[in-house]
Amino acid sequence: MEDLLKKEQNFIVESTLSGKYLVKIIEKLKQENYKIRIVYVF
Repeated sequence: MEDLLKKEQNFIVESTLSGKYLVKIIEKLKQENYKIRIVYVF
């Protein structure tokens, strides 16, 4: 994911969102004007 961010590439992440790692990444991406979509499947 870090390589894609450096190259300013679009990407998809599948996660359980159970940790705080993605929170930090999402905050960084928001500051860099990435569009962020979170889809919750139950």
